[in-house]
Amino acid sequence: SEFKTIDKFYDCLLKYIIRTFDEYVDMDYVIVYFHHGLHSYNRPSYGWLMKSYMNIERKYKKNLKALYVVHPTAWIKFLWPFLRSIISVKFSSKLRYINRIGQLTEYVHLNNLKIPEEIRS
Repeated sequence: SEFKTIDKFYDCLLKYIIRTFDEYVDMDYVIVYFHHGLHSYNRPSYGWLMKSYMNIERKYKKNLKALYVVHPTAWIKFLWPFLRSIISVKFSSKLRYINRIGQLTEYVHLNNLKIPEEIRS
């Protein structure tokens, strides 16, 4: 099915992210996630999100100081309460919705980020 193909893509993406983060997870870090280009036909399934969170080792969650979600959609805001049932309170408190890129300057230096033009506009 189409969902299995999408989930396989996200499995590969998650492996890449974990390999990339290995050098950072022993110190404090933040993640800035730009929610752009995700539609009903290409987003991960709820089951995949739950399984992935449960399988991510503690070291990847422990030193994460904040998860900034830039341009959150109604889908993300709708999904979050369901995910909170499996996510620790401590991890959940790290989530910050950022509606405009200008708001992000309160938390991170934008010149440290490579933000594609289509996201800036």
